[in-house]
Amino acid sequence: MIFSTVHRCKGMEYDEVTLTNDFITEVKIKELIEKVGIKKLNIPKLSEEVNLLYVAVTRTKNLLNIPAELLPKSSVNAIISIPDMEEEEDEDEPVPSKKYFFEEVRKTTANAYMPWTNEEDEELTRLYCEGSSVKEIAKQLHRGTGAIESRIKKLELKDIYTPENK
Repeated sequence: MIFSTVHRCKGMEYDEVTLTNDFITEVKIKELIEKVGIKKLNIPKLSEEVNLLYVAVTRTKNLLNIPAELLPKSSVNAIISIPDMEEEEDEDEPVPSKKYFFEEVRKTTANAYMPWTNEEDEELTRLYCEGSSVKEIAKQLHRGTGAIESRIKKLELKDIYTPENK
C-alpha cells in the first residue's frame, strides 16, 4: 500500500486508488459562490483544485474508490464544473478555464498534460540511457521536468539502468 499526495503521484498509475474526502466538491464550490460571490471567486485557484482532483482520479488503472462526499449531488454522472463568469452581463475580464490553462502551458511545453505514448516512453528510455539530463529530455519530448522525473520513476529507469546494469 502506497500513501502519496496527488503532486507526488502525477504521471504515475496504480492498480487501485482510494481518495480521501479533502478535495474540492460541487457543494464546496456552491458554498464559496454564496459566500464571496461569483465576481470575487478566485477562478485560477479553483481551477487548480479541480485539476488536482482530475489528476487524482486518473491515476488508477483498474479500481477507483471515491468517498460519497466527492460525488456531485446533482447527478452521479455529472462533472464538477466551475461557473462561467462570462455569463455575467457586466463582467469585463475573460474567465480563465482549464482549457485556457492547458493552452497557455502548451505554448512552451507542447505535450504538457497529454497521455504518454509508447514511442515517447521508448525515446525517454533511450535518452535516459544515453545520459541526457532531465532538462534535456524535457526539451526533447516537449514536457516539463516534473513530468520527466515522474515518468522515469514510473518506468523504474533508475532501478533498471543503473551504471552496473547498462
